[in-house]
Amino acid sequence: MNTTLNPLKRFVNASLFNNTSAIGWLAPVIQLRRPGWQPGLFRCYVTSKQVINQHVLQLSLKPSAKWPGFKPGQHIELNTLIDGRQQSRTFTISSSLSLWQKEGEIELTIRCHQDGRFTPHLLSAVSSGDRLYISEAKGDFYPETENSPLLLIAGGTGITPFASFIDQQVKRDTPVTLLHFAPTSDDHLFSQHFTKLSQQHPHFRYLPMSTQKQGYLSREMLRQNLSESDSDHVMVCGLMD
Repeated sequence: MNTTLNPLKRFVNASLFNNTSAIGWLAPVIQLRRPGWQPGLFRCYVTSKQVINQHVLQLSLKPSAKWPGFKPGQHIELNTLIDGRQQSRTFTISSSLSLWQKEGEIELTIRCHQDGRFTPHLLSAVSSGDRLYISEAKGDFYPETENSPLLLIAGGTGITPFASFIDQQVKRDTPVTLLHFAPTSDDHLFSQHFTKLSQQHPHFRYLPMSTQKQGYLSREMLRQNLSESDSDHVMVCGLMD
């Protein structure tokens, strides 16, 4: 009985109190057929889900053809229903622009919080083929210059925006140095890709730092590993603890 009445009740309430626009009236009707839909969001489907380690999950998503795309370094709002209620969180797109252009897919690399509500749901209840909803891509976290030496400092999953645009920067022959701080080697996301990239492009330096062995980011650590020519432009993202 409640299963039938709850959607109807939400429809009546939303219709009565949301009359600021035509979409406000139509939204409850659409939600009866497409749970989780909200105005301004775009449908997408989960094409794969991979558990990277005990803390990190990677989702591959295929947005609808209406989704306008993204610029490397941008983030999106991911929306889904949890226990009948609309929930959303913001995640940075970690995949390259070439994946979107060739396959029409994007990837989110997500840190899962055991005491959270949203990420445990993604880990336990979301599967390949499931429908989710995403917002337009937002933000402007991208190098301001194309040719100046670039120093990137990432902590944990703060590596994700760098993973999205670093290939493009390296292919331009831009000198790039990447320091990634994480507790252990298992936490250095995309390490195989970055290592291979550094072997192919001598102007790219990849320095994975284990905080358990080498300690946290410090002036002395930077002095030991960098020269003045490495850091004309500096970008920092993520927690360093």
